[in-house]
Amino acid sequence: MAVHALTGVQRRDLWEEMDLSASTQLDHTVAPSVRRRRWHLDGRLRRRMWGLTMIVSILAVGLSPTGVSAASTFYVDCSGGNDGNSGTSTSSAWRSVSRANAAPMTPGSRLLFKRGCTWSGTALLAKWTGTATSPITIGAYGSGNRPLFQNAQDQLYIRGSWLIIEGLAARADPVTRDTQCENAPAGRRTGFRLVAGAQRNILRDLTADDLFIGIWVDHDAHHNTVRSNVLRNNRMKSDIWTSDAGAVGISLHGDDNDISYNTISGSDVCSRFYGRDGSAVEVYGGQRNRVHHNRALNNNNFTELGNPRSADNTFAYNVVTSTLRDGHFLTTRGGSDQKYGPVYRTKAYNNSVYLPGAAAYAVQCVKGCSSSILSFRNNIIWSADRIGYADAAFDEGNNIYWTPGGQPKIYFPISSSSRKVDPRWIAPGSGDFHLQSGSPAINTGSNAALQMGFNLDFDGVAVPQGGVVDIGAFERGSGSSPPPPPPPPTTTVASDAFSRTLSSGWGNADLGGPYTHFGPATSFAVQAGAGLMRMSPNQSHGATLFNTSVRDVDVRFRVSTDVLPAGDGNWIYLVSRRSTDGSEYRTKLRLLSDGRVLVGTSKTSSGVESPIAVEVASGVTFSVGSYLEVRASVTGAGPTTLRLKVWRSGQAEPSAWNITGTDGTGALQDAGAVALLSYLPGNGRAATLRFDDLVVRRP
Repeated sequence: MAVHALTGVQRRDLWEEMDLSASTQLDHTVAPSVRRRRWHLDGRLRRRMWGLTMIVSILAVGLSPTGVSAASTFYVDCSGGNDGNSGTSTSSAWRSVSRANAAPMTPGSRLLFKRGCTWSGTALLAKWTGTATSPITIGAYGSGNRPLFQNAQDQLYIRGSWLIIEGLAARADPVTRDTQCENAPAGRRTGFRLVAGAQRNILRDLTADDLFIGIWVDHDAHHNTVRSNVLRNNRMKSDIWTSDAGAVGISLHGDDNDISYNTISGSDVCSRFYGRDGSAVEVYGGQRNRVHHNRALNNNNFTELGNPRSADNTFAYNVVTSTLRDGHFLTTRGGSDQKYGPVYRTKAYNNSVYLPGAAAYAVQCVKGCSSSILSFRNNIIWSADRIGYADAAFDEGNNIYWTPGGQPKIYFPISSSSRKVDPRWIAPGSGDFHLQSGSPAINTGSNAALQMGFNLDFDGVAVPQGGVVDIGAFERGSGSSPPPPPPPPTTTVASDAFSRTLSSGWGNADLGGPYTHFGPATSFAVQAGAGLMRMSPNQSHGATLFNTSVRDVDVRFRVSTDVLPAGDGNWIYLVSRRSTDGSEYRTKLRLLSDGRVLVGTSKTSSGVESPIAVEVASGVTFSVGSYLEVRASVTGAGPTTLRLKVWRSGQAEPSAWNITGTDGTGALQDAGAVALLSYLPGNGRAATLRFDDLVVRRP
């Protein structure tokens, strides 16, 4: 039975600290022996202090300078700002996080921190509430590194709703070190913490490094989206030596949250009790969370589940690799675990797991495992040592298990639909887990994930491709060659938050130089944080950044219209590789009178536009006055690939592109300028378009 002995990830005897440390800006060093007795008192105290904070904030708003309108944009600059400023432009920015915490935010407002800045020791208190159609944005402006928040207890303490938090970075130095365990960093400092009441928020394009928990979704925080973030080396352990909590990328105590398309690595730390500990995603009390399409690398465990409240969590289409000696994939608990279990109805579907460490131990379902505890289907598990152990049968089927030498160690019953066979990945040692032709995973899966709404594989390819779902995270046909090496960091070559005020023309972008206008300058203006383009029927207008000459681009911007289009609609273009003779590539939207949005790609040469990918319906609708988010990518040469996606502001960015086209026109394979363009046909209706948050990056 020694081979079945439980490892450290199964025995967190002091896991309740994750409940008790839920304080912690007011309670940083409470002795463990009195923490639980003080928890309810601390909770009441925190609620009263929060109410006092809200009163102070309201008074601050009431005393703010006149002229601050609803849905304003506020700027914070750590070096050039002054808390006595209005905060409403880059030239009159605030300086401190404390001042930002008192910002009079209303639905549609934005709070932007300057790139290249660092703020230390003070948490940003994101307590505001937007709406579904007018979320509040907390983000970045300018150029350089992400705005960095560090060395507070929680770097961002998020209590609000309908917030979009994006483009920021969080990290912390250890409070102390565990000299008895590899001098490991210790302290309970978190990155982005969603506390009770936080709901309908989107956290995206964030980084969290060197923390106790990178992103913490606390009790009673629900219906939040955590997407497309990078969490690295969050290996800080508790500084209470009788506890072994910490080293977690994302911790889920709340319900109904979506955790997707994140990259999580390095959650691994020395443990006094178990040797090693740490998880990419830990569930402790959360219910109905969906964890999917994430990439996990070199974490001690991908996911560990505990707390009898935890239930109905799903893990699908994740790619999990670890070269650590004792890497793990999933640990959960059954009905006889009276302290940290039972955890009911965990589902793990279509994951690809590669654990080449000498003591790897992928799956553990202990203390009363059963089909009501774990459903495990369509997974590929490759483990150099043990596939896994369960003390009783669970819902298992359509899995592939493999180990070097061809004798996988499996200590649980497997169904006839599961096999011990080489999955025939293309190059697992190089990180390519696509399926070779003839792989036993092709067309041998079940519809378990599909029935839960997971209809795209890890690459964003539709499932199924061959009539039957494939096993693992990749459908055959979603890729047939090893992936390229990781790209270099993106470089921002132009950006514009439109924070200035101009009655005629757009002036100079924040980064990228002056705009050259196509159309009368009086048709352009910059007001209330947006670039205005006033259109009349049978007109084309455009604004070009000729100082920005680049071949490959990844461009984002927001756009809205003040009227519902008429006739054939209103065209909006992102132009790339524009030359002085007018040749250019176009990725485009067309807004129709019924609220639909069409998308397409085209090129122009000698003044003639011709399609590359014919217009299609995006599946997205728009509302007058509400922003659409647009992202376009133009990359490569001979041929060039053009891609476009669009979604409503406040919603999560979709993983798939709405349209893709390729073209090899010789004159368009070199660098050129970037422009925003609009066309209104003769049967259209006069409109004012508002452009905002333009960011042009070289991928």
